[in-house]
Amino acid sequence: NASHQLRTPLATMQAEIDVALRDKKLSTAGAREVLHSNLEEIGRLRALSDQLLKLTRTGDADYEKTFDLTTVVKRFAATNKKRYNLALAGDIKRKACVVGDAVLIEEVLKILCENAHQYSEGKQVAVGYGVGRSSVKVSVTDLGPGMSQAEQTRVFDRFYRGKDSARMNPSGHGLGLALAQDIVSRHDGSLALKSKPGKGTTFTVCLSLSNSV
Repeated sequence: NASHQLRTPLATMQAEIDVALRDKKLSTAGAREVLHSNLEEIGRLRALSDQLLKLTRTGDADYEKTFDLTTVVKRFAATNKKRYNLALAGDIKRKACVVGDAVLIEEVLKILCENAHQYSEGKQVAVGYGVGRSSVKVSVTDLGPGMSQAEQTRVFDRFYRGKDSARMNPSGHGLGLALAQDIVSRHDGSLALKSKPGKGTTFTVCLSLSNSV
C-alpha cells in the first residue's frame, strides 16, 4: 500500500516532465505550471513520508512517564482554537494523571481535530473532556457528512479513504486515524467512533488514570 501511494505522485511528476521536455514550444508560463504541479506532488510525498515515519517511531517512545492529560488538552485547545474552530467543554479543572507519552497523545488530538475540521468544512469542532473514577475520556465531534456503517468498519485501516475524502481532504493518504489508533492502543486505551450519515462524527479516546482522581 505504501509503495502504491509513493508511486502515484512520482508517476504523475514523471509524465508531466516528459511532456514538457518534448514540447519544443513550451512557454515560460507552461513551464511554471508544470513546476507548480510538481511542487504539489512533492508536498503530498512529504506528508506521506512524515506519516510513515510517525507510524514507525511510535514503538520507540517512552510510555512509562506520568503526565496530566488535563494540562495537555487545555494547552492544545488554547493553541489551536482558531486553527480548528475549537470549543472545549468538560472537567477542564480536574487533574487527570495518565501514564504514557504526552507528545504522542497530543498527536492523537491533532489528527482527530484536523479530520474534524476538514470534514465539517470549517464549522465548529466540539472537544469534550470527562474525568471519571478510573478513566478519562476526550471526544472530538464534527458537524460533517458522517459515515455509513460500511465506512466505519474500515476507517482505521491504513490507507483507507472514504467516499468524501478526495473532495474534503485531497492531500490525505488515509494514515492519520490508523496512527491515532496505534498510539492509543499502545497506551492501553481505546479509540471509539460514533457516526451517522448527515449527522456528523464523534471520536472518543479513553485512557486509564494512573490513580484515583
